[in-house]
Formats: sequence, C-alpha cells, structure tokens
Amino acid sequence: MTSDNERIKKEAEEWRKEKASVYKEYVKASVIGLEVGLSLIIGIVCGFFFDRHFVTDPWGIIVGALLGAGAAGRSLYRFSKTYLKEHGSDSDQS
Repeated sequence: MTSDNERIKKEAEEWRKEKASVYKEYVKASVIGLEVGLSLIIGIVCGFFFDRHFVTDPWGIIVGALLGAGAAGRSLYRFSKTYLKEHGSDSDQS
C-alpha cells in the first residue's frame, strides 16, 4: 500500500512538472506578443508627440513606427535565438 502511495505521488509530481513546463512556454509566447505590440505603440506615440512639439508631421510618426518595428524585430530575434538554443533547430529532428 505504501508503494502505491509513493508511485501515485511520483506520477503526480511528474505530471505537475510537465504541466508547469507547458505553462512556461505559454507565458513566454504571451510576453513576446506584448513586447512586439508595446514596442510599436511606444514608438508611434513618441513619434506623435515629437510631431506635435516640433511640427514635423508625419515624419515623427513614421520614424517612431520604424524604430518600434526595429525594437519588435530585435525582441523577436532574441526570443527565437533563445528558443532554438533550448529546443534545438528543425535540422536536428531529421
């Protein structure tokens, strides 16, 4: 009976660890989505205020959007680099 309890506890712990790793991946994907969206929004808002202050319509928004897109691309690159380091590349699976 004790061995059954230990086996059940061990299986429950393994299941919990497996679920935790899945949720960690979900959180990482959510964070990268927020980073991309916020990078673009912050760049555009900063460009908008630059335009309003220096009367440079529409160049501030354009430059801000490009800088935001660059920051978003950089965070996507860092995420993909980390992901491939942790999980290996597709060429490893063949």
